[in-house]
Amino acid sequence: AASCIELKARLCRGLNMFDESVVAFQAAVSLNELHMYGEVWSEAKAANPNSVQEALALVNFAGAVSSHHGRGLECETMLLHAQTLLEEQLGVGHPDVVVHATMPLGKLYGDTLGRWAEAYDVFGKASEQLEASLGKSHPSTIEAKREFDAAKVRMLDAGASNKKTGSGWASAALFSS
Repeated sequence: AASCIELKARLCRGLNMFDESVVAFQAAVSLNELHMYGEVWSEAKAANPNSVQEALALVNFAGAVSSHHGRGLECETMLLHAQTLLEEQLGVGHPDVVVHATMPLGKLYGDTLGRWAEAYDVFGKASEQLEASLGKSHPSTIEAKREFDAAKVRMLDAGASNKKTGSGWASAALFSS
């Protein structure tokens, strides 16, 4: 499929249809990247099932699927599975579990799915776990705290707009400090 899209891009470029050519080339690159991450995950799973390597390959594959194809619910399933694999291998609350699975899950909830209350909860937990294991001044802890604060702002903004329109969800955390 990617080679067909690349051929279209080359034809568009030859016809001086540069905007269409760029879009087609970007689509071909996305498909190739998705295919590559899928292959890496399949190979890791076959070589060493239920391992840290499989979990990390799955996180990368989920990221490619999310960023290029917007299939957030499938990515959520992949990230939760990767988190489970990492927790089984490294232990619950291990900094590598938090950095490589919990944080991407929080970003998926917020940035991709717009589920800011869930992102807020995930980043809050991540921030606490990283501070306990790595310390307050570690870059990963600082990033988790920054994401936590940003999710809180986005969650409050979403709650305010839902309140204005009369639609809505509410979170116990929404109106807490």
